[in-house]
Amino acid sequence: MSLIIPQEVETGVASATYKYYQSKGYKIPTRKNYYGKECFDFGNKIKVNVLDLMPVSHVKVKIQCDYCGEFDYVEWVKVIGSLNNEYSQKISCHKCNGQKLKELKQKEIIENGKINPLYWNKDWLYNEYIIKDRTADNISKQCNVHIRRIERYIKNFDFHKFIDPREKLPKDLLNDLYITQKLTPQAIAEQYQIDRSTVLILLNEYNITQRNRYESMSIYYNERGGRELKSITNKEIWRREGYKEKQIKKYRIASNKLENRIKQSAGIQGIDISDWNGFLTSKNTRFRNNAIYKDWVKSVFERDNYTCQCCGARSGKGNPVTLNAHHIKSFSKYPELRLDIDNGITLCSNCHSPQAEGSFHNLYGTRNNTPEQLNEYIINKKLSKESEEING
Repeated sequence: MSLIIPQEVETGVASATYKYYQSKGYKIPTRKNYYGKECFDFGNKIKVNVLDLMPVSHVKVKIQCDYCGEFDYVEWVKVIGSLNNEYSQKISCHKCNGQKLKELKQKEIIENGKINPLYWNKDWLYNEYIIKDRTADNISKQCNVHIRRIERYIKNFDFHKFIDPREKLPKDLLNDLYITQKLTPQAIAEQYQIDRSTVLILLNEYNITQRNRYESMSIYYNERGGRELKSITNKEIWRREGYKEKQIKKYRIASNKLENRIKQSAGIQGIDISDWNGFLTSKNTRFRNNAIYKDWVKSVFERDNYTCQCCGARSGKGNPVTLNAHHIKSFSKYPELRLDIDNGITLCSNCHSPQAEGSFHNLYGTRNNTPEQLNEYIINKKLSKESEEING
């Protein structure tokens, strides 16, 4: 066997392959995600025995050529293909691939007692391709080979087949297909075995008015039911229980990944991602702009009925009130409580904003605030409001 064993190789692990390697007894690397939970880290590679690689893996493995004896590195999927070949299990290096191909052709003929493939016969191929006007694709299906092999032999035999597209598509026929039947240029090209660009050239030559994109989409959606079908399907999917919430959660998780936030930052700065040199905003500002943090703010407002818990201010009757979610225990000192709803309280901007005279942050500052300060401020605010009402 030309495969060098034992041999260990490095391979990447993805969401589609990790179960396969787990079943082989390999440990998949893990990491902590944004929420602090353990998840698989698909960015790293693992070392595996060469015989445990997936059959479709493109990892390069070390082999010794059966033809010249030299060592080389070949993709594992090609090695598997050689070992499973019914005519030859020899493995070749890059230099000896041509020699192996010739050997396989001879063995296929001798061992199976076959006559040379039909497409090897120049007269037969000429008759099928030129006289009968068959396509290379049609011939390849009959011979059970890839179309590129037939095309290669057509090129080697120097066969040239040119039929004036005007003979295939006269003006009346093209007008009927494009205007009356409303077929697309691509559909016409496939039906008459010519290029799409040739159809477009003929449309211009025959002075047949071409549809714009809006008209083409209108035909697809309105006359073939595409819009209605797509709409009904989407509605059914989105009405499934929990589907909408699941999609929103997936979007938020993806948008909050570091690599995606770096891309957004580079876009805002108007630079290429390779030139990115750091965020423009501080870490705390980025945290406050996070979708999860905004959900926390909304939850605090909903619990407090969108009402300031200090002065009772609330939007209504043409009186707009700006609300803020204030952290009872300091945002900077207690990072673990930043998303705890019990650590939040709703205050209006007049009671909270540092710029508002007599507000909490205007009196106590914006750093190292304590729950005691907040209680003192709320009590004083309520006493002040009561005295104003009494004195009228």
